[in-house]
Amino acid sequence: MTGMIQRDDDQAGRAGQAGPAGPAAPQALGDYLLLERIGEGPVGVSYRGLDQRDGARVVVRLADPAAGDGTALRREAKLLAGLRHPNLVRLLEAGERDGRAYLVLGEEDGITLERLPAAWRASMGQRALLELLAPLLSALEAVHEAGVLHGDISPRNILLRRDGTPLLLDFASAVARNEAAAGEGRAAATPGFAAPERGDPAREAPGSDLFALAAVAYWLIVGEPFELAADGAAFAGAAFSGAVGGDKRFSASFARAVDAALAPAIEDRPASAAQWRRALLDAGPAERADAPSLAELSGATREAAEIDLPPADEVSATVLLPPRERPQSGAAAGDIAGSTAALTSDRAATL
Repeated sequence: MTGMIQRDDDQAGRAGQAGPAGPAAPQALGDYLLLERIGEGPVGVSYRGLDQRDGARVVVRLADPAAGDGTALRREAKLLAGLRHPNLVRLLEAGERDGRAYLVLGEEDGITLERLPAAWRASMGQRALLELLAPLLSALEAVHEAGVLHGDISPRNILLRRDGTPLLLDFASAVARNEAAAGEGRAAATPGFAAPERGDPAREAPGSDLFALAAVAYWLIVGEPFELAADGAAFAGAAFSGAVGGDKRFSASFARAVDAALAPAIEDRPASAAQWRRALLDAGPAERADAPSLAELSGATREAAEIDLPPADEVSATVLLPPRERPQSGAAAGDIAGSTAALTSDRAATL
């Protein structure tokens, strides 16, 4: 099954991508038909499903009893329940059946940054990169204002929809800022994109997510993960600037704004997503103005022979953004936010 979000086997299923084959899926979960097992991860198993009420495609994630009591999945649902933003994943439904927690997530066509062809990425300039970063920073501002840290921003967790708008995926690594510990079952961050303080609850803060997003920008343009020396000596304050020096697709002020978020010390990074977004937007224009926009790269160039993306029916990544509001069975998302208790469902799953 091509086109799904790619992960290591131990992380498969966190966003509904194809994973190792397993036992046949249960036939139904309340209003949802479970059609195909598509992945498994450290906290549960994912199934491709169908909402029998309106035919919407969904992904259902069930806690794996062998991996724990479902606490991690419940925590993820609680964190997601209060988050609403056009560029953020969104929870459709959560509940519990026979002690087994579940989430229902939407499904939307797109491609993760991880799967973008190198030729596509090589065409990006300041304009397209800004059009990618600005909406994601707006989404992160909403996440951080809700007291949540994403914890695993990486190319595999950013979906580019077919209209060129980005979506931030996968909150399996998310944590509430006031938690005393990282949380049971919290998934590890993607190597090469985690801030130095990632995983230390005493130090992790919004700046940790900013570092990860800046590392994604570096990877997109430079073509390799950003590596920070243990003592920070390799940084020298100009990692991105040094990599794109002389490239007329980027202005010096824009490159310096990216550099700031890659600072090894969190106190040297922008204080908030809003502050970094403003610095990027206020940066001077690139000398070369003919670089394509993100929409042009995502739309028109997909029709061109030199950009070979998978066909629409093979490009599907799990997101939590429903196509429209619709009635929910089980625990409503709004009910989850106000309680730390186990999620329950009054519409039982048929397992």
